[in-house]
Amino acid sequence: LEGGTITLSSFKGKPVLLVFFSPGCSACKNEVPALNEVYRKYKDTHGLVVLAAGYGLADSIQGFVTSTGAQYIVGYFTDRTIIEIYGFTHVPYNVFFDRNGNIVKTYTGPMPLSALESFLSEIL
Repeated sequence: LEGGTITLSSFKGKPVLLVFFSPGCSACKNEVPALNEVYRKYKDTHGLVVLAAGYGLADSIQGFVTSTGAQYIVGYFTDRTIIEIYGFTHVPYNVFFDRNGNIVKTYTGPMPLSALESFLSEIL
């Protein structure tokens, strides 16, 4: 949202949680507090990157960030090709990458904090 392009390769060597969302999705909004918590908890100690990718225009994604208080990196996309690449049909869609950039797990739906912690233990 601050301009520029985000690439996953720029985070090589760090564990990454990539979350796809839609600005009108209530489940996506409900997941933000848990995402904020794990981001704050592990960003400095384990180098965790939480990256959210919203499907929509910049204004609607900025509205999502403002209304939810998301504290991690948020970008947006309008090309459905990324949806086809990752093969998801519902959001939120969470993708867990290890430090080598490999997908370790995926999860569709809002993740409670306990589930996030469990999945993250495999990539931290």
